Amino acid sequence: MGNVVIPIRVQERLLFNQSSTLRGSRPYYRLENKHWIWLRPGPDGYGTMQWRDENGKVVTRRAHRLMYQILVGPIPAGMDLDHLCRVRACVNPEHLEPVTRKENVARGIGHGSETHCPKGHPYVEGNIYLAYPLYREKRYVTRRCRLCTLRSNAKSRERRERRASSR
Repeated sequence: MGNVVIPIRVQERLLFNQSSTLRGSRPYYRLENKHWIWLRPGPDGYGTMQWRDENGKVVTRRAHRLMYQILVGPIPAGMDLDHLCRVRACVNPEHLEPVTRKENVARGIGHGSETHCPKGHPYVEGNIYLAYPLYREKRYVTRRCRLCTLRSNAKSRERRERRASSR
């Protein structure tokens, strides 16, 4: 997506943290500790901002990329902005670092970078099996903890047996 020319009016709205709507002015983000939390994030957690260009066409861009461009400068070509704070809704440029897509994915959560399951069991050779989620294409594979899955299956089996015996 690269850098985009941000109109002065949009820059001012972001820097003064006030939207200009017919219903009144309201902030885009709030300060929370050292985070600048975007108040209207999308379903993926990232904030977006829209405006109309000089031709009346709607332009939509990620809020954290806009803030970085306004306050730091251009994002190097082909680079992603990594949220060092791991808060997707944060638009604080101090929490953003330009990195390659490969580096950004490697640093991310949920892309095979975890070493243990949520219950603390290690992801090692004998304790992993690969699952293909039904709602996705086969190329997307998730790792499942064998111990957690066996325990979950045993609990489900016990519940079914209790239900069957109580009938």
